[in-house]
Amino acid sequence: MNHYTRQSTIIFILLLSIIIGCGKDEGNEVTGKVILSDNPNNITPAVSLFNPAAIPSSIENYSLEFPQCGAIINQSCFFDHRLQNPIKTSTCSSNGDYTIAGVSGGYYIAVFTAEGFGWRYSPPFNVDGNHHLGTIELFPVQYPGIYITSDEIWASGHQYFIQDSVRVEAGATLTVEPGVWVLFGGTLSKISILGVLMAVGDEENWIRFTSDGPDFSPADWNRISLVNNSDSVSTIEYALMEYANTGISANSGKAALRNVISRHCYTGVAVLTQQLSDISRCTIYDCRNGFCGSADMRIDSSLVSGCDEIGIAVYNTNGWIYDTIVEACSLGFKEDHSPLIQFEYNLVHGNCIGLEMQAGSPVNLLVQYNNIVGNSVYGMRCFASAYPHTHYNNFIDNPYAVYSYAQMWGTIPLQDEDIDAEYNYWNTTSPDEISAIIRDGNTPGTLNWLGIVNFIPFLTQTEPAAGPR
Repeated sequence: MNHYTRQSTIIFILLLSIIIGCGKDEGNEVTGKVILSDNPNNITPAVSLFNPAAIPSSIENYSLEFPQCGAIINQSCFFDHRLQNPIKTSTCSSNGDYTIAGVSGGYYIAVFTAEGFGWRYSPPFNVDGNHHLGTIELFPVQYPGIYITSDEIWASGHQYFIQDSVRVEAGATLTVEPGVWVLFGGTLSKISILGVLMAVGDEENWIRFTSDGPDFSPADWNRISLVNNSDSVSTIEYALMEYANTGISANSGKAALRNVISRHCYTGVAVLTQQLSDISRCTIYDCRNGFCGSADMRIDSSLVSGCDEIGIAVYNTNGWIYDTIVEACSLGFKEDHSPLIQFEYNLVHGNCIGLEMQAGSPVNLLVQYNNIVGNSVYGMRCFASAYPHTHYNNFIDNPYAVYSYAQMWGTIPLQDEDIDAEYNYWNTTSPDEISAIIRDGNTPGTLNWLGIVNFIPFLTQTEPAAGPR
């Protein structure tokens, strides 16, 4: 079953539970067994039932409409029992058996806990009669050392607590297995990778890097910092970063990020390395800034939503942005003094400003095959000698489709050259109406040295190849 079908099934089950769940028999039982590894103090485990957390509506809507964009998500990767009250709780017997009685029909996640042990979650399950969850083992919370000097594995099903920092030295590889939780206990807590990080979860068992709480807010912990100088590539897949100052910071080494979610952070992902980072099928939402790059950055098939300041920013470096959705940000995409930008096949929707191009190369700024739709102020704003080649885009429902902003540098006028914007669709076939949604040197009241946006010839119907593929 692919992720689209599975997610549709989950949503159908949830709706069905809401409609008929209250009327179903409440005499169902959920049973199973919890084993505690290394339990000399005879700690007693407990089991609680929760409803799964809802996928944020904007993320859910786009994942259904554009399943090729953003991380491959499911209900369980967003669930955090610390933010909810349980529906029912049961204490295990001396041999670990438990029975939760009086469970009404519906959709649940079971959470297994014990003092001093890492918690674990069941997969989401549907109660329609008695339900047996089998046996699960809990392991004591692990406290890694400050320095990791040889290869180390953080094992699946375990929980690791970092109060200060962990540093993986050059030549060592830290492997984080699927289902691991990493909890950070302070604002300066971080993991620094001078060697290699291999944090590879899977679609059903995400790795989670999160705050130890209790308030759960951005900058509760610092970051995962990739500072390896070798040719080795650190890989992070099916991993969730939340409540960090910066979820992932690629400072000097190579990095491959695939199916990563970064949320509730000041910055989702920062790329500072001089080696190309591969970022694919990632989702960033509810951050101050999404992706921030001051070194070569390639992003494809990703989703950036609801960032307070900038969704994607590329400063003084090369950027390749493909097949990505940027929506509901103050500024969707920002280019600043970039020698090369290829911004192609993207959806830029519902931002205040869709794109801002500032002082990039007059030759190598390419904005092509994008849907730039419904941005509340500008579709694209260009200033300080930015002249993007703009072709085969659909500009729809932006008060200003292109806004050219004049500046002076001493006695030298900036933004005095023409912008090549032929073969775009402007949501009208009237040249006068197109001119009215473009602010350039032809606009009454502008300075006479402001360049012209050349939009003729233009498309008379939407460009079908535009947008994520």
